[in-house]
Amino acid sequence: MIKTVAAAKEETELADMPADIEFTNILNKEQDNASCNLLRVGDIKILFDCGCDERIQDKQMLNPTSAIRRVDEIAKDVHFIFISHATIQ
Repeated sequence: MIKTVAAAKEETELADMPADIEFTNILNKEQDNASCNLLRVGDIKILFDCGCDERIQDKQMLNPTSAIRRVDEIAKDVHFIFISHATIQ
């Protein structure tokens, strides 16, 4: 593979950049009966794999102490929500 000077410089600059990546598991399917993850890359926040069992009750969704309410608070500050797949039982 032949690299241009510009490509080699860009590759070196990227390699020298500090990794500013953080992964946070917000909800755990086994514990919370729902899943949600937050990926932060620099200043960009992405929620992904967000979902809950379709049998979840409205009272669980509306309960202010419900684990699912954590997603509501975090979602206010995210830049993107990536829906990767659905699991229907």
